[in-house]
Amino acid sequence: MPVDSVASAVTEQAAGESHGSQVKNPELIISSCEEFLSPKRLKASEGLPEDSESVVEETDVEYINGYLAKMHSGAGLQCQVMEGKGRTLTSKKHHEIGDVIFVEPPLHIVCEEAGDPDFEEIKKLCDVEGDMDYDPLWYWCALRSLTDADLPSNSRITTVAAEVQRRLLLLHRPETTEISESVDRVAKACGLEGKEELLEDLLQVWIHNCFEYQETPTGYSTYFAPAFMSHSCLPNADWVNDPEGNFVLKSRMVINEGDEICVSYLSEEALLDCTKTRVDDLDSTKGFACTCPRCVADVDPSRVFACPSCSLGEVTFPSQAPLMSEGEEAIGSFDDFPSCSTCGRELTRDGFKACLRIESRIGNILESLEAKPISRHNAGEFLSSMEVEQLQRLSQLGTHDKHGLSAKLLHILVDYYVFTKEYSEAIKCIDIYLDFCERVYDGLNGARSWALEEKGDILLEMATYEILIERNSSKFSGFSSQSIRRMFFYGTFAEDEIGKLASSRILETYEKAAEELKLLFGDWHEYHTKVHEKIIKECVFVLPLVALVLPVLPTAKEIVPAFNLGRHNVDTAPLFT
Repeated sequence: MPVDSVASAVTEQAAGESHGSQVKNPELIISSCEEFLSPKRLKASEGLPEDSESVVEETDVEYINGYLAKMHSGAGLQCQVMEGKGRTLTSKKHHEIGDVIFVEPPLHIVCEEAGDPDFEEIKKLCDVEGDMDYDPLWYWCALRSLTDADLPSNSRITTVAAEVQRRLLLLHRPETTEISESVDRVAKACGLEGKEELLEDLLQVWIHNCFEYQETPTGYSTYFAPAFMSHSCLPNADWVNDPEGNFVLKSRMVINEGDEICVSYLSEEALLDCTKTRVDDLDSTKGFACTCPRCVADVDPSRVFACPSCSLGEVTFPSQAPLMSEGEEAIGSFDDFPSCSTCGRELTRDGFKACLRIESRIGNILESLEAKPISRHNAGEFLSSMEVEQLQRLSQLGTHDKHGLSAKLLHILVDYYVFTKEYSEAIKCIDIYLDFCERVYDGLNGARSWALEEKGDILLEMATYEILIERNSSKFSGFSSQSIRRMFFYGTFAEDEIGKLASSRILETYEKAAEELKLLFGDWHEYHTKVHEKIIKECVFVLPLVALVLPVLPTAKEIVPAFNLGRHNVDTAPLFT
């Protein structure tokens, strides 16, 4: 998995579960593997099994399965060779959604080492030559993956154990047919003549398998077992990093015995892109054509247009329908035109091109908007009411609310409507986006969960603002979102106001988001804990009052008794004293 495919990787707070059961001390999972591999933060791994030589002599798949049996004995994993994919990981046991399948420490970690003479030499080489293929850290990763036997006796470069290098070279890489000029220069600069092919192999291993490890100083890491997981645009597993850099693999769908374990090389948001965009992205950045069930489906549910003929029905594009950006030749050679779901008429070539033009126009506008720092605090500075009205019309003109670009456009407009306190419009837009997420992606998705959390924020702000306006419209109409939320948490409310807050679905929405984020990332991850804190705060500031006048949601009853129900004054009172 290339490093750019994991730019959306999240930093975890603590390890949670393993093999479907709660783990109180995640270090115990890792320590049980130290006899086989004992990586240390920012240093080469040195722990080797006593029978390492005999293991290395086995075939690759047998070696990998031996590693899995020792490293992840309870995970039920098996390496198999699949036609068209190569080595893959298959589950030999059942996993429920949210189970932690395994926790694995890094195989090797390499970071920039400012001041190190050899690293500075590589930086200087890249600066002077100017036409080197990659940044200095990539070559440094390859150099830091050499063994004592590979380097001259006077070399100062920190080496790795032979077994670590063996595992690195087992990871996927393109076959080396020739040595690049850049690697040749690095070898000469470091006195490694004769090791050019090995350096090229190690360089490609890092390029195709590394993960972002840390930002300052920039560091990359590689993992052994995770490197054999294939990509799917409908993955049944998800991964996160804990604070120590360990790879935590979780199931995001039910995994049955015999199922291949797949993760996504794309971000959560990118999984919602249309098929053509996903396929082209993976081909250009990862070098393969995705053949997952979503990419080989007949139709693309994220490219739904209003029928140009009747304007009442929908036209859903085939998955392989070209984009406008592919050029006239690709568009002209395509003839698999869809039919309207209502009038039954097949789309003409002119109608097909018209849909592509509208789609392209919305895409260009989206790129422009996404490049701006638009938020609910400043949306009015970037968009006028007239522009928003035009964008609303454009989102419906020819594309319908079910088109992915239209849904994304409306999601951006949410910030504008919150800024202008048109909360009903904001909720309408975010509901369209949530409906789109559910329709095009069958399973847990982080983008949908984050949108649910956002909806909870808007519901909270809307309910509080309506109460404030009823009290004194002239005083509160100009308040910012931040001020309104502060009033929610620090104000006091009358009984009828409490009822309004309780019936606003705030808690219900937060709880749904929290449950999904818990399954995806773990109950210890910041994405989940952040929403959970909002639930706790609502129980502290609102539900103790609601408990006096209205039934409390069952899930909240476990939390409410922990707080003093008499801490609030239920009489009408100023929000600030």
